Amino acid sequence: MEPTFSVVHQSDWADAQPGSGSSRPTTFQAVHYLSIGTWALAVLALASSWRLRGRLAIPAILAFAPFVILGGQNYGGEAIYRVFLFSTPWCALLIASRIVRFRSLRLRQAIVLVLPACMILLGVQGLYGPVAVDTFTPAEVDASLYLYAHVPSGSRLMPVADNFPLSETANSLPFKINPVPSDPLDDDFLFDARSEPKLDSWARHFKDPHVYLIFSRNMARYAAFFLYPAGYATIERHVARDRAWRVFYRNQDVRVYTLR
Repeated sequence: MEPTFSVVHQSDWADAQPGSGSSRPTTFQAVHYLSIGTWALAVLALASSWRLRGRLAIPAILAFAPFVILGGQNYGGEAIYRVFLFSTPWCALLIASRIVRFRSLRLRQAIVLVLPACMILLGVQGLYGPVAVDTFTPAEVDASLYLYAHVPSGSRLMPVADNFPLSETANSLPFKINPVPSDPLDDDFLFDARSEPKLDSWARHFKDPHVYLIFSRNMARYAAFFLYPAGYATIERHVARDRAWRVFYRNQDVRVYTLR
């Protein structure tokens, strides 16, 4: 059974394909509906309250002024979230100012019941849709603790996706943590992680004596939800066949390879 708000899938983590069986489209659509619906209702409320434009001028300016942020700073692609955060209270005020002027009491009551319920459902989906990529299994935590306890100080730890419980212990500072730069939206994007020769070259360019490449169950979920690293399911198979790497540690949820 796949509930509406679940992104937890029971398929084998090693075979997870980006976008397959993921609730990413559902979550993204919910967020889009919530934001666009809020702004659209605010515009409609403002348009239908034109005679009250003097009284609503300040809430209207405050509701849509945050869009100026988009022209100055993208905050790593998250500027739209800040726009929504700062504009929502004033949009709600505009919408409420229109609802209270409906003559029918039953209509007002119906809107007050239905509209917030829809907003809550969409908001919950947007907030908890990615819950599977925000949690870790006990085996993943055990693997992290094992690494800190057994790899030499100064080692370079490289999770294939930036979604592994590192920096979780008091002695994490002596270790160098470098997620594989496979996010095409990041400024430090260098290559598609499916290019295993480029992955090898990138790992070697640090010239560190101890380099560890990390794969995990939750990284597969991360790749399936966010659609990168592209081709995550094939990356480990390539590494496993590459004589440049050997298995350093494994459990049911984690594989760690070290560069020979």
